[in-house]
Amino acid sequence: MGIKHVLIGNAYGLVLKNTLPLSVLLLSILALGCASKGNTNIEPDSFTTQHDILHTSDIDTPDAELDATQENHSGAPSDSSNSSETKDLPQTNEPLETIDSKYSPDTQSSPNTQDSESQDTNAKIEWPPAPDFLGGARQAPYFLPSDYEPENPDPMPVLVVIHGFTASGSWTADWWQIHTAASEAGILLIVPEGTVDAAGNPFWNATEFCCNFYGSQVDDVGYLTGLIEEASVYFPIDTKRVYLMGHSNGGFMSHRIACDHSELVAAIVNMGGSTWLEAEDCGNPEPVSVLQVHGTWDTVILYGGLVPNIGDPEAEAINAHECLLDTCENPYSSCLSQPDCNTMVTCFGTCASAEDPQACNSDCWYDASAYPQILWMEALTCGLSAGCYLPDPTQDSFGYASIESGAARWAQYNGCSESQVDGPPLDLIHEISGADTYPRLYENCTSGTISEVWKILYGGHSPDFNSNWAPSVIEWLLKQSKI
Repeated sequence: MGIKHVLIGNAYGLVLKNTLPLSVLLLSILALGCASKGNTNIEPDSFTTQHDILHTSDIDTPDAELDATQENHSGAPSDSSNSSETKDLPQTNEPLETIDSKYSPDTQSSPNTQDSESQDTNAKIEWPPAPDFLGGARQAPYFLPSDYEPENPDPMPVLVVIHGFTASGSWTADWWQIHTAASEAGILLIVPEGTVDAAGNPFWNATEFCCNFYGSQVDDVGYLTGLIEEASVYFPIDTKRVYLMGHSNGGFMSHRIACDHSELVAAIVNMGGSTWLEAEDCGNPEPVSVLQVHGTWDTVILYGGLVPNIGDPEAEAINAHECLLDTCENPYSSCLSQPDCNTMVTCFGTCASAEDPQACNSDCWYDASAYPQILWMEALTCGLSAGCYLPDPTQDSFGYASIESGAARWAQYNGCSESQVDGPPLDLIHEISGADTYPRLYENCTSGTISEVWKILYGGHSPDFNSNWAPSVIEWLLKQSKI
């Protein structure tokens, strides 16, 4: 799921065009508990929760993570009797039976277990016939570079694309336009699929927060690393340049593998995901280059992270207005002190009793100009991170790291200096004309690694990337290599 919004320049800097779909508008319904200073007595049960937002027709990707992460990330696993976890999918990536045993990863190293620099370029290696798919019964399509020569192949970087919750690998690769960019760069592209949970949603078993909501025992770390190992049986893989690129749940999964198998991975790109809330859950990994790409208006996985909740059976429904004043005083007060923003928030507060609350909130949003809209979104995203819109405070719920803290954590793992520098702005999405993405990176890291954030200003969970996106990410990846 994502927020699609179009901004164009004007005398005030930015204007939201009327093509903004209702995902943003309905997120603004959360203001029902945040009426202006004159409406502080709104009943808690009139708040529209994040669950309510899901039932809209303007979801612009197949990723319904907002619903699941808010309703299903409690600490207690679901009753196994209610699970209909798909039974015919392997729990790990078992080697294909068709692989000649002399090349099996379980019996002997594959022909290219050495890195590209140590291989004898004069020795001709006979590679076994490759299957149509990797992964055995749990098939994973792969795509060879356009210049691949089976008779005399050069070692190739490998990139695994990891989709988001409820999405698919093929959809994600198409959305990112990654096929052509990877092919032209000489990269072997692998596009796997997650398993299906009891609710019928594809997912990856990444972290406690996202997105194993039904207690599945699937070993996705083993499956994904097994795909890379299996690929090396059939193709000359440059083992110094193994990359992962995930969206949302796939971003969590990329971080998980970088934590668990840092010896394997040169770099990851996390788009719209996050990592463990606690650093110790990642262990003590080797240096891995990390790129965090995230929109500041992402209300599914928040740029500022999410605090966990320790459930209290006697807890009352959260008063969002009071919570925002307590935890997000600066952005919320800035909104309430600006007349048009105050008017918009007050308008949201009247929509709970409207005949059509969705249309009411739409009118409230579009009646405001860009400046109050921006002020409100700053307050809203802060409040979401702080738990001001927690659907059920009586239940335990997990959290996750902010984008900035995740980058700082990897900077520490990578031995970088504590200071950051700004990179040149990028133009990556259609919604905003001109520069929209602002890189910030840690320098002087050991082993040639890097830790970097690409902040998409006013970007949502699933931005409408332009043609600069895939080449820019591929260019960044190819600069990363194990030493």
